Amino acid sequence: MQNRKILIFIDWYIPAYKAGGPVKSIANLIALLKHKVDFYIITGDRDEGDIIPFSNLVFNKWHSNDGYKVIYLSKEKQTV
Repeated sequence: MQNRKILIFIDWYIPAYKAGGPVKSIANLIALLKHKVDFYIITGDRDEGDIIPFSNLVFNKWHSNDGYKVIYLSKEKQTV
């Protein structure tokens, strides 16, 4: 049977940490369910309150991580 898929929109995600609880909650949810659910995360390119984006990430491209896929959108791509 194929895993269910969950798409998560969150303003900040790992390596962001300044937003605290929501980042940790989503990371813990993925750690708990990654063998049963395929997670896809759409998030921003910087940490809460920062004006400069992360320097060690490629933006606007899907990345596979341990149990999930994530895309960090640059400010120009963060539109409806």
